[in-house]
Amino acid sequence: MVLRLYDSRADSEQALQSLKKAGIPEDEIKIEDFHVPALEPYKGRGTTLLETIFSGGVGGGIWGVVAAILAVIGIIQIAALNQREASPTELVVAFLGLIAAGIFIGSMLGLFIGWGVASQDSYVSETVKQGEVLMQTLIDESLASKAWRIMNQVAIAARARHASESPA
Repeated sequence: MVLRLYDSRADSEQALQSLKKAGIPEDEIKIEDFHVPALEPYKGRGTTLLETIFSGGVGGGIWGVVAAILAVIGIIQIAALNQREASPTELVVAFLGLIAAGIFIGSMLGLFIGWGVASQDSYVSETVKQGEVLMQTLIDESLASKAWRIMNQVAIAARARHASESPA
């Protein structure tokens, strides 16, 4: 199955003619008109960047606690091997330091993930707003790459034509 979203019915018709010229049977090609509201992306509030950072910080804090517990056990065991007692100060510093490090690293990961999700959402939203016609071909695997190339070339040519018709 090869799918392509076109900006107009004329663009999809051009792709249909190109596919037929390439020997792809017309009965294997399906074109569906959509109205933009039918393709509207999810309109809910979604996750904010702050929530993603907070979520990462909580996860990092949990991993920081685990690492801190293991570090404290290690410090106590090394001190016992050296026949001395571990000072409470070094235990507290190690414990709190690893928790803080976990929170910081988790928050930074949440920040980067949040930025990535926000940019991807805006790209998908803009793409869906533009597309109005869905073309679908259900063909043999040997013809799929040929059909994809043809459909892609028509879409690129159409976008270039639309861009030159309405310069910024």
